[in-house]
Amino acid sequence: MTGDVNKMKNVGITNTARGFTIIELLVAMTVFLIVVGITSGIFIRTIRTQRIITDMSASLNNITLALEQIAREARTGYMFRSLTDSELEFTNAQGELVKYLLDEDQIQRSVNSGSLSSITSGGTIIERLEFEIKDNSDPAFITIAVKTVGEGNIEVNLQTSVSSRVIGL
Repeated sequence: MTGDVNKMKNVGITNTARGFTIIELLVAMTVFLIVVGITSGIFIRTIRTQRIITDMSASLNNITLALEQIAREARTGYMFRSLTDSELEFTNAQGELVKYLLDEDQIQRSVNSGSLSSITSGGTIIERLEFEIKDNSDPAFITIAVKTVGEGNIEVNLQTSVSSRVIGL
């Protein structure tokens, strides 16, 4: 009778406590590490790209503001002359002699031959600034071109043209 009881205990019981082998664990961990590595690389690249775009946007805003300042003052100015390709001198509406030029990678402004003051921020590096005055035009017509190179060697060229509102001086 005891043999029948032992047989009854073993009937219907299966071994369900099966685990993973060491090979299966290694394969799963390797796949997981590859996925984490790829995801981390994409995340880091995205953050770097976002930083470059933010810096470039700030530089462009700064250059645009400087160009607008020059254009606004030139609109009411007269007696324009270009000393070099990167210097513009004229008399503004207040009768002051104003000079804009490129110096130390910054757009500089001086009034009445005084000291130079930068109108662009230190984070913005100007590689080229050119002024072109159209000859024999009344009112004066000036084209201003700026080139900057940002992080990642991204080149940006901006150009604007302005005509003076003062005629016949």
